[in-house]
Amino acid sequence: MKYLIILLVYLFVTFAIHKLTGVKLWNNAREKRATIWWFAIIFVTGMMADYYSSVMNSIWVFPGNGRIGVKIFSLPLEEYIFFLVIPYFVLVLYKALNKLFLK
Repeated sequence: MKYLIILLVYLFVTFAIHKLTGVKLWNNAREKRATIWWFAIIFVTGMMADYYSSVMNSIWVFPGNGRIGVKIFSLPLEEYIFFLVIPYFVLVLYKALNKLFLK
């Protein structure tokens, strides 16, 4: 549960930064498509790497005492949420810092 709470805090802070700075994640349809593709690539690659490292090869494990217990394809639900929230955080932070310091 702790991990999910941390991810929700990241999501809340990111959303607040997004709204307070008024940044646009994309300026046109081409940028929107590119952003969605990159998010999809990061998500799929992250899931494959996590599955390979944790499930197939036991390079690391997900301890049971910080998760809610829901698994999808042997990976905790929080990992899927991580690979949605963190790229959003990075994109918003990048756009906000550019807006504040470069323009």
